[in-house]
Amino acid sequence: MKRKVSLILILVFIIPMFQISTKMTISEATIETIVSDDSNLKLLSPGTPAPNFTIQDVDTKEWISLVDLRGKLVFLDMFATWCGPCIAALPYLVDVFNRYTPDMVQFISIDESGSDTEALVQGFRKSENMDWIVSFNASGVIWDDYQVSGIPTFYGIDENGDIMYVQEGWGVEVYDDWIALFGGLLPDDTTKPDFITIDFSTGTELSVLEPFINVDLNITEDRNVKQIKIAISTSDETKNEYPDYEKVGNYTIIDQKITFDPKFLYDETNLALVVTATDYWNNVNQSTTYNLPITDYDDTGPPVLGDVSVSYEEIDETMFNVTVIAEITEDLLLVQAVVKLMKEDSNVKVEAFEPLNATHMKAETSILYNKASPDDLVAKIVLEDVAGNLVEESFNVSAEKTSFSFILALFAIILPVILIKYRKKK
Repeated sequence: MKRKVSLILILVFIIPMFQISTKMTISEATIETIVSDDSNLKLLSPGTPAPNFTIQDVDTKEWISLVDLRGKLVFLDMFATWCGPCIAALPYLVDVFNRYTPDMVQFISIDESGSDTEALVQGFRKSENMDWIVSFNASGVIWDDYQVSGIPTFYGIDENGDIMYVQEGWGVEVYDDWIALFGGLLPDDTTKPDFITIDFSTGTELSVLEPFINVDLNITEDRNVKQIKIAISTSDETKNEYPDYEKVGNYTIIDQKITFDPKFLYDETNLALVVTATDYWNNVNQSTTYNLPITDYDDTGPPVLGDVSVSYEEIDETMFNVTVIAEITEDLLLVQAVVKLMKEDSNVKVEAFEPLNATHMKAETSILYNKASPDDLVAKIVLEDVAGNLVEESFNVSAEKTSFSFILALFAIILPVILIKYRKKK
């Protein structure tokens, strides 16, 4: 009996303690720093010499020593691929990195190399756009030397190899500290981006039938370009494109095809293009206007919907196929040709038409019975041409509506085949 009483008393005290411990763990998880078992360590203070280290880049396999980087600013990022706050900080770190060329600030990220693998770090680096030095190995020694007890931890090291900045943990306000830190140490950039080459070209023509241009740009900027915008204008509308670009040293290179909605070009004779380049200090340079002629084609009428066949076939007890074959005529260009399978005015499925032959188009799709049955469905055919002419017509799916002329057309195709086979048998 005494043993039972003692056991009950122990449980009475232990269970609340376990619950408190659990609550404390949940509370700690909200802190924006992942703390290790060495939390009694103190981070190195600004003004103290930064311990030298030698690391290997995870991709290039190049060895880098801190002492070899004297004369430039160095920014260290102690991270892990599984660390939430580390991941949250990365877009901001990428933004700061893009402001400076490597001869000004050398960024280095050092993975904790515990539970991470080299392949994992390589993939993580690529997915997070970490275009600076990333090291996988030897973090244990480095983290001991730098007294790292939680991640992320950031260190700034000056040209003389002394620590000038230290931060453990992440919050958006830390980003402002980084901007202030480097902005105060490096000279202001007052030079706007410079256009080396600008070239816009087309294929055989620019038209609704060939609605694309080729863009070839080369821009130089001593502190990196932040944004490139191409304003593309017709007589009625202006659209802004932000093309992808590649950085090579101080050069920003663009080699890209831009494709337009044909309706944007319809009934137009000229395309005007202006390039604007902005650097991270908000210095802006804008090009002159470049003009490309647009070959104009007239759309003389709306699309014409002729013979239509709507049918369905049960696949199994769970789904059925709907097939729509339509005769469609358009003198210039269709920009939309779809079948909307609708139930009580709501779309169940939208399927695009594909060419079947010179005169007919076909759309086929599967539908689950738990979404609708054939009796519930209406097939709404929607056609739109480049001039904006719109044609809409609805057909019942369950009725398997087939126009009589369409049946005659099919019969005219099948009958000769039957006659040929009959003659061969004779």
